[in-house]
Amino acid sequence: MRVLEDELVNHLGNDLDRLEGRVMGATLQKLKAYAANPAGKCCAFIEGTGFSVIDYLFLAHQQGSQSITTLSAEVGTKLWHIFHLYNLPMIQLRERHSYSKEDLKLLRAGVEAGDSLSGLAGKLGRSDAAIQKKLIRLSVQDPENFPRKDVSRYTAEYFANVNKDPTLVERMKQKVLQYLLKKSDATLADLHEAGLGGHLHFGYGGQINAARRALGLEERKGGGQLKLTKAKREERLLAYMRAHPNATRAELVGYDVKVVYGNIHAARIAAGLVPKGYIHVTEAARLLGVSRVRVSQLREKGEFASLNVGANYYVSLLSIHDRLPRAEGGNGGTGAAYSAT
Repeated sequence: MRVLEDELVNHLGNDLDRLEGRVMGATLQKLKAYAANPAGKCCAFIEGTGFSVIDYLFLAHQQGSQSITTLSAEVGTKLWHIFHLYNLPMIQLRERHSYSKEDLKLLRAGVEAGDSLSGLAGKLGRSDAAIQKKLIRLSVQDPENFPRKDVSRYTAEYFANVNKDPTLVERMKQKVLQYLLKKSDATLADLHEAGLGGHLHFGYGGQINAARRALGLEERKGGGQLKLTKAKREERLLAYMRAHPNATRAELVGYDVKVVYGNIHAARIAAGLVPKGYIHVTEAARLLGVSRVRVSQLREKGEFASLNVGANYYVSLLSIHDRLPRAEGGNGGTGAAYSAT
């Protein structure tokens, strides 16, 4: 369950000593070591607020949108049991990707009020990147409530924040350099193929020769510019998607999905990842004349045949056929849309 920002304080104040005798000694030691690590954010958080390592992990999960799996890897021990011991709400996978009507109202109100990107992220308990991506999507799906002119400033703010974060940019640079160390003859196309196109953009302005110079490697002629025909782009995209069937939009940055197919759903169909006769839940909602949330509810009840690809669901057109709006009297006139109740 995702906890609202003004209710987070109700779940703070959890003393680490409460775990004594309830978990293994090794687990307790790992939590203490994690809290005492001077190079970690947790240590600074505890010193600055007086709260505990449990409080930090809870806020990192709820406000920072870090999964329990990621946090467990950082600490070195599984945290699900510990969250249960403190009765701390955990965000479900479905909640991480979906926005309720209340979330969208809050998001719209924040945009109208001129809230900053980080302010919106804090209110909704999501990352800056997640909010920025959602706003871009909404500017296409619902331009009346989320005009492109309003959304564009958040996109600019996001990229400005990334460039201002030296640690994030440095991590991106290191990933590019590590790749070039393993494959010194790599081209710009290779970096995009490896999913490092965005890293190269933020770390080295998209210039592979700048990264090569940092390693003392000989520069490539032409600056390693990526020049591909549409057919070649399509070939690269489909090959990657077939090798990584659950790839999300974020993982396909650099593969020109919009240029080649217009959207990720059309690309998945072309790659054979979505069988013929299946449509995205958004398209199903449009055909039925109901909300996407309602289609998802019916799908979860098993009323529609469906499949999951990446972070998206698709439903069988045949399974919703009987629910589609029908014309009155068989062929003439337009009937009322099916209510899906």
